Amino acid sequence: MTDLILQFPIRNPQELIASLTSGLIIGILEVALAISFAALIFSGPLSPFLSNGIGHALAGAILSGTIIALFTSWPGFVGGNQEGPAAIMALMAVMISELMPASATAEATYVTIAVTIAITTTVTGLLLLAMGYFRLGSLARFLPYPVVGGFLAGTGWLLIVGAVGLMADMPSELWQLPAVFEPGEVLRWLPGVLLGVALLLISRRSDHYLMLPSMLVGSTILFFFVAWAGGISFAELSANGWLLGPFAGEGLWQPVTPAALSGVYWPAVTRQAAGIATTVLVTTIGLLLNAGGVELAVKSDIDLDKELRVCGIANSLAGLLAGFICFQQLSFSALNYKIGANNRLTGLIAAALCLVVLFLGASLLGLFPKLVIGALLFYLGLSFLADWVIDGWFELPSVDYAIVIAILLVTALVGFLEAVGVGLLLAVILFVVSYSRIDVVRHALSGATFHSRVVRPLHEEQLLLQYGETFFILQLRGFIFFGTADSLFERVRTRMRADHDWPRLKAVVFDFEQVSGLDSTAMLSFMKVKAAAQAHGFVLVLCGANKRVHEQLCKGGLAEDEQLIFCFDSVDRGVAWCEERVLAHVSAEMTLEAVTTETPETLLTLELVKMLQNAQEYHRPGEALHTAVQEMIGYFERLDVDAGTVIMSRGETADRLCFLAMGSVTARLTMANGRVIRLETVSGAGRIIGEIGFFLGGQRTADVLAEEPTVLFCLAQEELARMRREAPLAAVLLQRLVANILAERVRRVTKMVRALEE
Repeated sequence: MTDLILQFPIRNPQELIASLTSGLIIGILEVALAISFAALIFSGPLSPFLSNGIGHALAGAILSGTIIALFTSWPGFVGGNQEGPAAIMALMAVMISELMPASATAEATYVTIAVTIAITTTVTGLLLLAMGYFRLGSLARFLPYPVVGGFLAGTGWLLIVGAVGLMADMPSELWQLPAVFEPGEVLRWLPGVLLGVALLLISRRSDHYLMLPSMLVGSTILFFFVAWAGGISFAELSANGWLLGPFAGEGLWQPVTPAALSGVYWPAVTRQAAGIATTVLVTTIGLLLNAGGVELAVKSDIDLDKELRVCGIANSLAGLLAGFICFQQLSFSALNYKIGANNRLTGLIAAALCLVVLFLGASLLGLFPKLVIGALLFYLGLSFLADWVIDGWFELPSVDYAIVIAILLVTALVGFLEAVGVGLLLAVILFVVSYSRIDVVRHALSGATFHSRVVRPLHEEQLLLQYGETFFILQLRGFIFFGTADSLFERVRTRMRADHDWPRLKAVVFDFEQVSGLDSTAMLSFMKVKAAAQAHGFVLVLCGANKRVHEQLCKGGLAEDEQLIFCFDSVDRGVAWCEERVLAHVSAEMTLEAVTTETPETLLTLELVKMLQNAQEYHRPGEALHTAVQEMIGYFERLDVDAGTVIMSRGETADRLCFLAMGSVTARLTMANGRVIRLETVSGAGRIIGEIGFFLGGQRTADVLAEEPTVLFCLAQEELARMRREAPLAAVLLQRLVANILAERVRRVTKMVRALEE
């Protein structure tokens, strides 16, 4: 309500003039539409009830125009009768006439048709209201941009053809156009076409709010001046089809009385269920397309859910009066925007004019020149074509532009609804072709370049660098379907070829964490990979699949079997499993076998000495370095823990760091929703834990737990201070060890990042 109050007042005299001008012009056009749609439905044997039909059409326009003007999300929106639903209602009227019994009177046929119109309008309104209530207006956001553009271009074509047909007083179908070019007819529409072209050219150079109204008023005055100079009277102009009239006389408002309902032939009404459903569909598509088109035209977001609710209320009420289906109009709303009347007054003025005509008759409208109305429609249609056919040539990608032109041609040669269907089909094909060009494999890696979060002893990492190429990692993404699935098998087959200087393949890891779904064709490609794995002796490791993808994989023949297919909840755990498998198959070195018989303290000492010897700063004899490391370890306290023991807790003071001598530990983070994330697993002698918090101060940011029986050597802050006083060389060695370990982590992460960037 506050929004309504703020947007209704006129802010300046220019806007008032623009609103009055736009409201009167649109009101006249609304009346003309009501008359034409009523004539479309109540024609032939039903022509005696044309005045009643005009009354129903005007009633719908009044209600929808008023409600949409007052409550629309964009104040410049104008609502009124629409050609799509009217055309379907005309077909339904013909079917009802054929279904009526031979004994039925013309009055009964009219009442049956009027009731069918009332039911159709009401049902449509209620469904639109429900769509708005359940926030389904976002469906319009899924309409591709070129489809909306083609719709606007097609609307422009329909306006141009309709404008010429109006001025020539002929049907506006394409096959009637040759008759328009007969010598006697050219004079009727050519001045209006020239005026429309002039309006377009001037509007592209000047956006003054008085430009369009002054051109229309001036053209009207000029028309009557030429008629006066030629000695042609109003009666002759009307008789020769130069004016909108003559229209039916007064008494357009003739509602269906309760007594007349007794003549309704209900079997004919119930047989129109398919027509009613079609009308609902056409109305919904038309409303959302119109709203999307207005968004593009005015470059402003529109609340589509609110528009559905407002339109639903308007039609629900209009149905009570047997009014025709109405919704937000694209062309009139765009005209309102071009004139500069972006407020609610325009729609109210147009609705008021329809109300006057409903109760006082349409005779006054008979004085308005068709040529001027046709020129206005021609200008509006030409502006749409200029925006999308001419400007689109320079602004749109070639494929998008082709879709716009295709929709325009189908609109001109076949029909509007068929054009929208063709446009959507082309957009789907375009999406499939474009999406199929995106490689479903985001990264193709190996165990030598991509590592798990398990931090291993130096000799094990060296083995993984040497033998990591034996397992192949494919990080997948998106939806895997028939257009992208075959590339998966090609990747694996390329890796298996003997002409490459690679070690024999032991495992293929598929990372599904970024895969939203897959189709049956994708499953066929995975089955090819499975067959290749059986033939060449490697295993498949499936990681990170969501519940839906996991079920599809299992149903498609890729269920875990502990021989060929292995499944893990994350690629980190899958890669860690592959690393363990590689290490298990690599022959153990003799030095490694000797080391495994030593005590935890000896293991730690030897590993730290090896790490310091690899640093360029140290070229000291091994015996002296060994003694210095032993001296440093003397300040550490040995800690033996069982599997599952919490070594460090999140939030506690970081008052110690630990070197791992035997076993393995895992750092993990528990989220607010209870989900546990593994940050890192550390195993093997010489690995450090808790060093960052120890040196920087503060609190622990994660929990650290022992994965198995583990031996650690821990250094407290007090012992570090004593080491610095009593054994400065040991303190320097500790700092160098920490620096080397952190540098190695950075090197490892940098290597993985480079592999992901390739």
